[in-house]
Amino acid sequence: MYKINVTRTNLAWIGADIETYSPEKTPWTNGYADPVVSVAFAVIEDLKDIESLSIFSFIKPPRYEPSLLYQVIRFLEVSRGIIVWYYGYGPRKFDVPYLLKRAEKYGLRRRLENAIEAHVNLDVCDLAKQALGLGTEYRLSMTECNQRLGISRTLQKSSLNGANYHIQFDEWECNGSLKALFYNEEDAINNLRILQKLIRLNPLLLGRTVLKELKTEDPTFGEWHKTFNRGGFKYG
Repeated sequence: MYKINVTRTNLAWIGADIETYSPEKTPWTNGYADPVVSVAFAVIEDLKDIESLSIFSFIKPPRYEPSLLYQVIRFLEVSRGIIVWYYGYGPRKFDVPYLLKRAEKYGLRRRLENAIEAHVNLDVCDLAKQALGLGTEYRLSMTECNQRLGISRTLQKSSLNGANYHIQFDEWECNGSLKALFYNEEDAINNLRILQKLIRLNPLLLGRTVLKELKTEDPTFGEWHKTFNRGGFKYG
């Protein structure tokens, strides 16, 4: 199994996605009221070899949300990498603000925030809009992004998505159906697939964008530089 205790000179790429149990309202309109019930991380060493990956999934009933968040924190604390979100990192985004708000309920917000910020964080939705020449205010859904980039899915969002995820989660609890788990994992993997496609589409732009996120005052910056070359970036 892939060793997740990587160093800053041997960064992992980590696709991340969360799901909530939201039977009443969609999770992005519920005021952070519904529990996080599933979080998935897809981990690879090299974006050019995305077929070689490890999946770390955490799925628990709503009553065990504190335990779920604690496990997510521990995963983030023992790993080091570049977390790739889709519309998940930054102001007015979904995943990270939602996680932090739920963690606050249990006194875990500061620890979770520190664990997230110990990584480089990229929002591939923003990168996609740059690479595709779309405005910053353009609402680019993951479905549209996949279509533009020619990425196919196994579980289609037209039939399973964040708004009706609770139905499949109930199936998981009642009869052990794995569809809810697989959907969360596919979203995490999909973030990496989108990034891989974007790098092929516009490596110069994306290479510079990613490098802006690095702490260039770090004495090991030269090794970071080599790491990004190994990950597939080519830039001037």
